[in-house]
Amino acid sequence: MTYVIEVIYDNPGGKSPGRRSAQLQELKTAGKLSHQEHFTLSEEIRDTNYRAVSLLKFENVSEATGFADGHVPERSARVICELEISIGNFERTDRNDVFLVNPFEISQAQVPEVLDMWHKAKGHMIENEGFVNARLFRSSRLKDRYGLVNISQWTSAEKFKQALGDKAYDKHRERSLNYKLHPSLCVRQHMLETA
Repeated sequence: MTYVIEVIYDNPGGKSPGRRSAQLQELKTAGKLSHQEHFTLSEEIRDTNYRAVSLLKFENVSEATGFADGHVPERSARVICELEISIGNFERTDRNDVFLVNPFEISQAQVPEVLDMWHKAKGHMIENEGFVNARLFRSSRLKDRYGLVNISQWTSAEKFKQALGDKAYDKHRERSLNYKLHPSLCVRQHMLETA
């Protein structure tokens, strides 16, 4: 499976959410799109540069590339990526959960060192009571603006902030300041999935 993550800086091209949903439904009906999630910003954490993020899962690379390289709305960026890491319980779908969405604006050369940082920090995060799951996506193209995108699910904003503010997390937070990251808490507006 191949993913396209669309980082939307504002309302792209003036499209209404209904029109965008119809476009995605067409892709799904045509068998090109097997999964889609749309997240909207609810709370900035640090240097947030977007208002929404869509995650689209395609059956093959050519369909994903065709979508990613097609008409890209002004004020958005698309990343073709593969799922690098998946941790946790993906069956939980509580509407009150929040999602940390963090596009890492890094080069391909920085990816290995940031993956090392992520691996060292993940133990602290997944041990926290509010952690539900995490997915880390890695760009498969040099030209993409974001080398990694992290999407993790938490039972509440408060539980996430407790984990983030924990003294045990200090060294990871300090190391993360060396990179251009755009974390925020989001709500999942909708999800489309084939049966």
